[in-house]
Parts: sequence; structure tokens; C-alpha cells
Amino acid sequence: MLESFSKPEHFPTIDATIQKARKVTKFIYNHGWILALMRREFTNGRDLGRLGVTRFSTHFLSLQCLLMFRKELRKIFTCDKWVDSRYARTSGGKMVQSIILEDRQFWSTCQHIVKVSEPLVEVLLLVDGEEKPTMGYLYETMENAKDTIKVRLKNRLSQFLPYTWVIKQRWSNQLQSPLHAAGCMLNTGIFFRPLFSKQREVTRGFLTVVTRLI
Repeated sequence: MLESFSKPEHFPTIDATIQKARKVTKFIYNHGWILALMRREFTNGRDLGRLGVTRFSTHFLSLQCLLMFRKELRKIFTCDKWVDSRYARTSGGKMVQSIILEDRQFWSTCQHIVKVSEPLVEVLLLVDGEEKPTMGYLYETMENAKDTIKVRLKNRLSQFLPYTWVIKQRWSNQLQSPLHAAGCMLNTGIFFRPLFSKQREVTRGFLTVVTRLI
């Protein structure tokens, strides 16, 4: 799903923003002096990237980190040490500085991307975790992810439909299984929750599993 979100033929704006974010992180991490300055004086030793389960989830996690450290990045590229450094006069330094300080569309698009990708990244982290078996939670977690994206985009059909369509297509073609429904039904804390509205669909999936076992 995140791979589809980052494809230029489907979401060119997201792809362009990811490419800009990669330029920023590559420039910082390819120059030890800038990286040391950032860690020592601005981010308290923390980094701009987080490893994800997949390459595509790593892109979206990196966007979250850039947003989290937006103020710190602006301070780096306006401080005297940066201005007086030789890196500030290079073409790469000027390009990255322009993205950080002047490109408002970059930051606004980052915020939009994080809104729609964060719920799916959380699903990935849940599935990849080892704290508890996830089969009984995946069905509801995916439903919640879609609902969260709709709410974050203010339930505007034109805004959320492209993303929920991708989720639906990927889920139907690759992930949907009666086992997920059975796991959901056997997780009574979810299935008998008053606000849970998928009882019929989940029950059908559960009966399919039972029939197959028999």
C-alpha cells in the first residue's frame, strides 16, 4: 500500500516530496561535519531517519522525523557555523538550505503525507512486533486505518478516495483472507464491541474457515 502511495504515476506529488526529503537526509548524512553539528547542538543525538519494515515504510518514517525536527533543521541552516562553513557555498548546500527554509509546499505536503501514511505505518509496526499475536487484530486495525485517514482528511471524498481505493485494492487482491475474519471473531474484545459494525462480514469469514477445516 505504501509502495503504491509512493509511485509517481499514481501520486506524483508524494514521490516528488520523498525525493526532496531524500536529498536533505543524504546531504546531511554524507557530510560528517554537518551530521555531527546536528547531533551535538540541535537534536540531542537523535537522527532524522528510522528504519522501517520495508524500504517504502522507511521513506514515510523519515518524513515523520523531518517534520518532528523541522524547527531544529531551520536553526541548523541559519546558525553562524553553517553560514560560515564551506558547505553553505556549495550547490548541494544551497539546494538543501532552500528546501528547508523556503519551500513551504514541501513542508505542507509532508504534513499531508504523514496524515495518510501514519495509520498504515502503525499497522506495519504492529504486524512486525513480537509483543502479541496479530492475527486477531489485523482486520480491525486495517478498518481503523481507513477510518483514520478519512477523518484526518475531513471526510472529503475527493481527498481520501484515492488512498482508500489503493488500500481496498491491495487488501482485496493480496491480504484479505477468511483467517483474518476468524481471528477477529475469536478476539471477543473486538467482535462484541458495541461500535464494531462488521459482524456479518466477519461471521461469514469465520464460517468459511470452519467449513474448510471440516
